[in-house]
Amino acid sequence: NANSVFRSSDIVRNIEEYFPVHSSAGKDKKYIIAYDPALQNDNSIVLIMEYWQDKATKQWRGKIINMINLMQVQVDGTKHPMRTPDQIEAIRQILVDYNGDNVVPYENVTLYIDAGSGGGGRALSEHLWSDFTDKNGKTWPGVIVLTDEECAAQEDKYPRAKDVIRLIEPRKLRQKMFEAASEMVKEGYIVFPMDMPRTSVIREDDKEITVGEDDFKISV
Repeated sequence: NANSVFRSSDIVRNIEEYFPVHSSAGKDKKYIIAYDPALQNDNSIVLIMEYWQDKATKQWRGKIINMINLMQVQVDGTKHPMRTPDQIEAIRQILVDYNGDNVVPYENVTLYIDAGSGGGGRALSEHLWSDFTDKNGKTWPGVIVLTDEECAAQEDKYPRAKDVIRLIEPRKLRQKMFEAASEMVKEGYIVFPMDMPRTSVIREDDKEITVGEDDFKISV
């Protein structure tokens, strides 16, 4: 399609075979967590990308390692976005998972949130400012965005909150975002995962291994 942001040939050229990464893979790993909240009948997507600076070229590169749809299956089988409190809990758990064993909370993660009106991203981010306790009983500081004047004005009320949120206005930046993303994919700076295998047996490191849907899912 001439109007597509990415050419399918560029995507295929940048595909590598790997499974989703469900949590931090090491203290030296850095992650972008991109959250597009939805409060109505739309998908509420969280995309996780590992990023690093190539030592040889000094170029920044990214690898898409997971995508989570914050949906709940109802009794009648229909799917709906999680309620706001459940989405907040899920995002907090994702932050904890990709923080890994890093001593300083969230020093290796940045949370980008679509601030558009449809999903109420700006208002929703306010629920993340407070401290919280994870499922293991550990208390974590909240996360805040100090690059936003309205949010920064509340900093004194949340002194422990870490400045790792970035609010993005897609409508204002749409053209620049599309152009930058298109160029990065074209130049091979973005790595895409393989499709889910059509069979239950794949080869990895010259060995045959059996996989299922659970290898491509994460529970939040």
